[in-house]
Amino acid sequence: MHSTEKENIIRLLLSGQEANIALGLQLARSQNISIAEFKKTIEHLYTWMYKYEPDLEDSDWVIRFLLKIHTITEIKRIKVSLQEIPDCIYLCRNLQYLTLPENKISGLPATIGCLRELRKVNLFKNQLTRLPVEIGKLTNLESLTLTLNQLKELPAEISNLDKLQFLYLAGNQLTTLPYKIGCLVQLRVLGLKGNQLTRLPSEVGSLSELKELTLSDNQLTQLPDEIRNLNKLQTVELRNNPIPDSEQERIKSLLPNCTIAF
Repeated sequence: MHSTEKENIIRLLLSGQEANIALGLQLARSQNISIAEFKKTIEHLYTWMYKYEPDLEDSDWVIRFLLKIHTITEIKRIKVSLQEIPDCIYLCRNLQYLTLPENKISGLPATIGCLRELRKVNLFKNQLTRLPVEIGKLTNLESLTLTLNQLKELPAEISNLDKLQFLYLAGNQLTTLPYKIGCLVQLRVLGLKGNQLTRLPSEVGSLSELKELTLSDNQLTQLPDEIRNLNKLQTVELRNNPIPDSEQERIKSLLPNCTIAF
């Protein structure tokens, strides 16, 4: 019974309505139901967001913060040595912009998949080694910046981001791309400079909106024939790849209206 009552109380606390939050706290007290763990989670999120702990002697801080959570559309923490994104980030349901460049974040929580309103994520120059498959649930995402991390591969689920327009992956350790990359039909810019790519999947030919493709400083020796399908492509950077002269001429013939830098 206590379990169900506790769930109802938590639901009230997360409703975003002041009257419900106050009622939830009152019920917890009157029914002697501990919500200490929940408060600890909220306190952790507060400290992570604001860099200082809440005033625990202020009995109303929980109400104010639980109301605030529902209005937060942007979190920006730049170069402050963050080492994590907490699991409880999922509480910020209306978050649209997550800007955390130049930190020390090594992984993303699976709960990031709950942030369905996210439009732009910037994790430039962190220490990410992998992405959770839940990244594929961010179907409103338009821009994803993962430049200068330590990614060795991308989950196939990234192909679900069908509103993605900008994908920046320069300076990682990618050796391949998922073949479903071609599902990113709104993609305009794909930045892959400074990885360890030896080939591109033929499915890149399905990126019909692509305008800019940066592939310098990889290990490519050729591009797939399907690259010719990218009619909107304007610039391709291929500097510092072991591409033979004959292949360079072939690439030029496939993309006659494109500016190509070898």
